[in-house]
Amino acid sequence: MRIFPKQLLIFTLTAFVLLGFGAAGAVFWHHTTILERHNEQFSHHYHQQMIAMTRDIVQKEVQLIQSVPQEQLAQADYQEQVFQRLRQLRFGHNQNGYFFLLELLDPKGGDGFAKERVLPIDPDQEGQLISTRTPDIKGHHYREAYLRDLLVHQEATVSYHYLKPDTGEPARKLSYLTYLPDPGWIIGAGFYLEDLEPILQEEAQKSRGFILRHSLLIALAILAATAVVIALYIRTWRRLQGRFLQYEQQIQAQSNQLLQKERALNENAKIVATGEMLKMVAHHWRQPLNAVSILIQDLGDAHRAGELDGAYLKRSIQKAMQVIGQMSSTIDSFRHFLSDTKEGVIDLRELTEDAIALLRPELDEAAITLTLTAPDGPLRVRGSSALLGRSLIGLLINAKESIAPEGRQGRITVRLFRRMGAAVVEIEDSGPGVPPELIEQIFLPYFSTKEAAKSSGIGLYLTRHTVESRMKGRLRFFNTPGRVRVRMVLAVL
Repeated sequence: MRIFPKQLLIFTLTAFVLLGFGAAGAVFWHHTTILERHNEQFSHHYHQQMIAMTRDIVQKEVQLIQSVPQEQLAQADYQEQVFQRLRQLRFGHNQNGYFFLLELLDPKGGDGFAKERVLPIDPDQEGQLISTRTPDIKGHHYREAYLRDLLVHQEATVSYHYLKPDTGEPARKLSYLTYLPDPGWIIGAGFYLEDLEPILQEEAQKSRGFILRHSLLIALAILAATAVVIALYIRTWRRLQGRFLQYEQQIQAQSNQLLQKERALNENAKIVATGEMLKMVAHHWRQPLNAVSILIQDLGDAHRAGELDGAYLKRSIQKAMQVIGQMSSTIDSFRHFLSDTKEGVIDLRELTEDAIALLRPELDEAAITLTLTAPDGPLRVRGSSALLGRSLIGLLINAKESIAPEGRQGRITVRLFRRMGAAVVEIEDSGPGVPPELIEQIFLPYFSTKEAAKSSGIGLYLTRHTVESRMKGRLRFFNTPGRVRVRMVLAVL
């Protein structure tokens, strides 16, 4: 017996290792998710900061323009000065941010809704009419979108794709625009999102380094804790394994002792059974031996009287051989109860009748009446007929001996019947019974209510062992004043 087999140890250690690595992987995955969320939040927040910065820059220029008197602002020369100033202004990362200015001609939009006045990255477009129907290179009608917001809120933020000054390639741009109803200008500025990438990547790199270090520390802590748990488990496993091996050896030793004791009990039981059988043989042979003795004496008398002839001798020999045959048959019956231990189908009624027949001379000598009631036909069970027969004889002898000391006539009643799919044997006697305080001990080995010289104290113990352990039945004892009943229950075929 191995309480903790090596396969279980390997499986458990593997589970601990996988659990440790799984927990470390879960921590890393969790922190990676946090990193992605942080980068998204930082990118969004930084975009909002850039829009706010662009708005502040545009509003400062608008405030400067609005601080000029209307008469001066209406002059073409002054307007040209404003345009020239806006063309020269740069801001943002790599100074790629610039101002642009549109003169709104038709608030309803459409072709020629506005004229380009300031466009530093493409001066040739200045003075050209533009349309809200013209999309950017991605097909987005961004001018319609910002025109609606400008007319309602006088400011707008719009995202679109436009040529980048330093590369000449289209790139996504985010612009802020504001509308001055008088003199009807739309002033805007913006920044290219790809100019923010170095800053965002730098921030992502910092965050990634922090997350990786943090995840690594936690993973190492988890793996270290897993290693400690594994070490403690192995240590505990070894201690328990050693302890259970010690228990196993103790149990094995005790089992061997019990087995030796049981063998000794069985041997003792055979000796006791042999003694009981010899007593019954003596009872069975007493009358036949007397008959043979009388025949021999009769032959002597006949010889002295001159009456012994061939016919007389032949008759005497036939009578003697008949008696000797009966004695031999008795020996065969007793030998069956002592030697046959093979299991098979048993006719319980026939076996009970045979046991009673063997015990009948002793019962007659003790003036004990025995009656048997049984159902018609065989009552079959499975088991060893020798063991079950010895058990029945032992119970009948116990019943006889509980009556005999009383010095009065007694009776024994044996009943065979079926009940709920089981074969039941009840042996009831008219003896005084067993004192109540001793009832729980009658099935213990080497316990007897008789004198030590008259009983081995193992009969009822072995009978119960035979019925319950060998034949999977039940043996019960019922004790009432003036009546003692033993019930044997066996599985019927």
